[in-house]
Amino acid sequence: MQQILPFIRRLLSAVRRLFPFSSAVLRLIQILTALKQFVQDYFGPPGKVPRVSTSSSEFPGLSSTVSNPDIQSAQTPYHCVTSSLPARHHGLQQEMVQVSQEPITPEVTLPAVPEPFAPGWFERYEHRRPVERKPNKDKIKAGQTSFLEKVPDHWERVVHPEGARYYFNANKNVFTDAGITELGDLSAVDACVQFLRERESQLVSSNDVRSRPTQLVIQLTDSEQWVYYFVDHDARVVFWVEDFDLEGLIPSNILGVTEDSHIVYAIEVQYWQHCELYPNSIPLLQEHITEMWGAMSFAYIAPLSPLNQNELAKILSLMPYLQARVPAADIYAIWILARAMRILARAKLYHFYGQPGARLEADMSVYSPEGDHKDGGQPIAFFCDFCFFFALSSHIQALKSIWVDENINYAQWSKFSTKLTAEWNGFAIYSTVMLAVDISFLSVPSVNKGNVNSQSVAIVATYMSLLCVVGSLVSSVLLSGKITAMETSAEVAMFMQKMTHWKGGIFVLGIICSLPFALVLWSMVFFALALVYTIFQSTDTASLGIMTCGTVMVSFALSLPVWWGRDYGSFPEWLLVLNSRSQQTTGQQESV
Repeated sequence: MQQILPFIRRLLSAVRRLFPFSSAVLRLIQILTALKQFVQDYFGPPGKVPRVSTSSSEFPGLSSTVSNPDIQSAQTPYHCVTSSLPARHHGLQQEMVQVSQEPITPEVTLPAVPEPFAPGWFERYEHRRPVERKPNKDKIKAGQTSFLEKVPDHWERVVHPEGARYYFNANKNVFTDAGITELGDLSAVDACVQFLRERESQLVSSNDVRSRPTQLVIQLTDSEQWVYYFVDHDARVVFWVEDFDLEGLIPSNILGVTEDSHIVYAIEVQYWQHCELYPNSIPLLQEHITEMWGAMSFAYIAPLSPLNQNELAKILSLMPYLQARVPAADIYAIWILARAMRILARAKLYHFYGQPGARLEADMSVYSPEGDHKDGGQPIAFFCDFCFFFALSSHIQALKSIWVDENINYAQWSKFSTKLTAEWNGFAIYSTVMLAVDISFLSVPSVNKGNVNSQSVAIVATYMSLLCVVGSLVSSVLLSGKITAMETSAEVAMFMQKMTHWKGGIFVLGIICSLPFALVLWSMVFFALALVYTIFQSTDTASLGIMTCGTVMVSFALSLPVWWGRDYGSFPEWLLVLNSRSQQTTGQQESV
């Protein structure tokens, strides 16, 4: 290349006068020559590793180029110094290199600065790799006794109790779910770890705090972006080397979280989530067992328990096993501990544990009552409640004690759902009986004597009773299937959130729960109407008088349990007034 360029230059100079564009071509060749010289001066001879420094806007003053001490070059034990000296000064150049005596630290450039994330954001089971449908391995080598997966040096393959695979580096105290064996070149992993450890050291030194052993978790997302978080087991927290958006840790239905003493429970939830994902991260200690045993025993009788009594009894039955595993690093015991402690920490976050406005009762709201909507105070709500025989108000009150501040009380929900299922099964039996009664009533000759073009009131009322019976049967079957399908608190919370995201959600949900009861009662009312109409067709005065008195007495007697169910056992005020007046009259007579 160096011999061709001068020849072309001289040739163009000779024909410059003949071709006007030759000067432009000459200028282009000069530019190419200058560019070639620039490349040689910057990159140096072949075999030299250049230093590429890319600053990050997220970490001012810190380069995203990270030194990798694990990579050593056997060919160049010192930094190569590029010089433009001729060959006769080669000995002087070697002397300069030997004087520097700087050990080489080859550097790997990170593709992007690692971003923070939380343990609760990691979707391990949603991003698993499907198994290919290919032929199975047909042979085993002679004498093969080891069937372990080959992993890079210093890395250990760990299998989660649920079956997931992850990797652990004991030297660097690093966990990852990234496929270490599939990555091949681990330079990016080492660079990411080194970069984050350097940032951690700078953070500790700048805050003037005591350095404690921490664990680092790095993950590789689908977009080839590295994410991370640190774990401090002494403080039971996760942390990051940059500011972290707290919105991702606190559910959107919890407002008013401003104090650090309250935020710490959101961090503790993430800490136990990490221990649940990587159960070999800590040993089982006696203090863990003592704390868990006491918390579960208290939750067994406490009104704010996040678990029902059956679940708590199962956990308490495992305590002897956990006690026997202290202080072993048992991944099964640690997973049980982490799952239970995470649930308790999340309950503390929801109930404002340790705050001035902490929730002390299951149906108590932590927020001010301003703006709360009361369905029972509206005329339309009262009319609907009357049409549903006052079962609507009782169901709404029960739902409000379960769904408090958009938080599900799963223990109360379990009792409520069990009660509803038993009631709906009973209503199905009543509906079947009423179906047989209505059909038998229609077969009575004295009832079905209307003409072809019109039906009597008794026939129409019986038809309406049949429609209500069928509606009660269908609604009981549908609702029973829906409520039994929700087996976890997450499913119940999702259902309640979907039903109550608008203002009248609780009211509509109360109507749905009261539907089988109301329909079976309306079927009885319509049948009673058909029966009374048939009876009062008689012209006998004595019969009419007796039936009128009997109808009034039965109607009054039936109104008492209906009104009683309106407010969980409270009698009508006028009945209480009459009772008090009668007691006063009786007392005056006795005094006289």
